[in-house]
Order: sequence, then structure tokens, then C-alpha cells
Amino acid sequence: MLATPTDQSRQLVTSLLDHAAAHDELSCAVASSDHALAAEVNARGAAFHRLPDDGSSKRGTARNGATMRTVLDRSNPAVVHLHDESAGQGLRLALLGRSAPPVVMSVYEGQEVSRATGRLLNRSPWTAVAAGPMVAQSLRQAGHHGRLRTILSGGTWDEPTLSETAAARARWGIEGPYIVALAADQNTADWPAVLEAMRRVEGVRLVLVDDTPGTSARSLGTNVVIVPGADDYQALVAGALATISTSSSLPTQQILGPLSIGVPVIAGAQDTLRGWIPGDAALLIDLTPANVVAAVGTMAQASNRRTLSARGRDAARSWATDAAMDAYASLYALKASRSLPTAD
Repeated sequence: MLATPTDQSRQLVTSLLDHAAAHDELSCAVASSDHALAAEVNARGAAFHRLPDDGSSKRGTARNGATMRTVLDRSNPAVVHLHDESAGQGLRLALLGRSAPPVVMSVYEGQEVSRATGRLLNRSPWTAVAAGPMVAQSLRQAGHHGRLRTILSGGTWDEPTLSETAAARARWGIEGPYIVALAADQNTADWPAVLEAMRRVEGVRLVLVDDTPGTSARSLGTNVVIVPGADDYQALVAGALATISTSSSLPTQQILGPLSIGVPVIAGAQDTLRGWIPGDAALLIDLTPANVVAAVGTMAQASNRRTLSARGRDAARSWATDAAMDAYASLYALKASRSLPTAD
């Protein structure tokens, strides 16, 4: 059973249901206050149960708990998969006085990890699944010291066509070789080193895509093209020598997505990245101006780009949707095989 009181995890829920249907491994029921999800769930042959509230208040949590208890009684699930803290609070109420099935709780990038989440996970014999290494780190910082897995999902892109890339370049007057970055990186400590490096590089422009609402890309000189809005981002990345990221996390837009379509990546050599990206699949460097200049020079060589492109595509198979769904299915099977009904 998948209990998801918000629409944040809709893509994962539908991907899990598709995987279950394709492999005939699982029968699933979904409980959610996201009523728009009902049609998608039912179309995949799974049962949908409406939760009466979004769980944002104690009263709503209590109402959801009562509904979840009824769903548990009807479906008798081998495993319960939660998708946020409010679902977990409702499930705790639903399980009062009864044996508990194994529970998996997903925590996502961009989702606030509170002390309450850490306490909830520690109080219950549940397994947390982090959507990335930074989420795993946030869970530990929030006080979670129990079972923790990290499963990446949704980090692959559909590759833009040559005509889409050509049209995007024409729209923004981008000629010649270029490197792509996102405007959100302007707020990181390593960003000045990137700018300084790009001032030193001749013949390669920096395309700065302003993808964040409320963030305005600053004027940065003649070597920088500012593209407002993210509509052309993937098409521009597809035609770039590389993307460059100064983020300390593992962002899909700057790192995972580009690698999945064979575009090389330059990024900082943080431990969170080293743990997921093989050292030969991207240039993970100390982001000093001299190192960035050298990395851009490496990317300017077609033979180097071909090598890194092949390695990036190969690495991306580990975070493709099918691989992530296989990892979840294996985790379900492991949890369901435990002999004691009250243990995780």
C-alpha cells in the first residue's frame, strides 16, 4: 500500500504501479488526499482510497488515521510505503493496538526534513528511503539514527533533437561553443571562481539559464549569455560542451539529467557527488579558476567529450527509473519476508 497525502510523490507512485503491473510482482492499493491521483491509480489496476484530509492539522491527522486503519483492515498489506511525515503520523494512529506491517518512508529532495520527521522515524521501526545523498544527510542531521537507504529516481531526460537544440540556440543568438550553468548557482561560494575562469577562456561562452522564480541572473559581461526561463534549458544543454555546477547537492538539472543524455559535467569534488558519480564519468574538481579553465579546455577536445559522454550515459543507468523501481521492489520483498509482524 502506498500512503501519500500530497501530490509531491505522484511520479514515483505511478512509476511504482507501472513497475508492479509490468512485472506482475505486486498488488497495490493507494491511499491519498490527492484525489486527482485516483484516475491514474485505477487505470493501472490498483485500488484507490480517499484520505479525508491533507494531514496538516492534528484533527486532519486523526481523520486520516481512522481511514488508514480501515484500509489496513481491508487490504492487509505486506508492506506500507509512506511519502511524507503527515502520512507517517496518520499511520502511527492507525496502528495503535494492532500488529504493524513493515513500513518504508520516502523523503524527497526539496522536502523539509524536520526534527519531528527524525523523531517519527526513530520512534517507529521503519526504514527511511532518501531520494538523494543530501536528503540522507539531512535525515541524519534531523536526528534519525535508524535504518536508511538512498535510492535515486527520475534523474534521466528524454534527449532533445538536433532541431530543438538548433532552434533554442537561434532564439538566444548563441553561436560557437558554450558551457551551460543555472542562475541558482550564483548564490554558491564557488560561483566567483567559475566567472573568473570563464573570463580567461577564449572562444567559449557561458550560457546562464535563469530557471529559478524570483532569482534574476545578474549582468556578467560580454562572454555570458543570460537566458530567462527554463523552457530551453534541456535543448541548450544538449548542444553544450558541458554543464557546470557549483551546487553541493546532487541536482537532477545540473548533473544527473545532462549525464543521462551524454553531455559532460564539470562539478565540485564534494563527497556527496563522489558517492554517486563514478570518477571517470564527470570532471569532479576543486573549483578554482585555474582548474575550471583546464576543465573547459578538456571539454573543448572532441575526443575527450566522446569519452566522457559514453561514461556519463553508462553511469546514468544506475539512476534510471527502471533501476530505481527494481531497488524499491527488492526493498519491499526484503521487508515482506521478515517473520515477525511487529518488526521492520
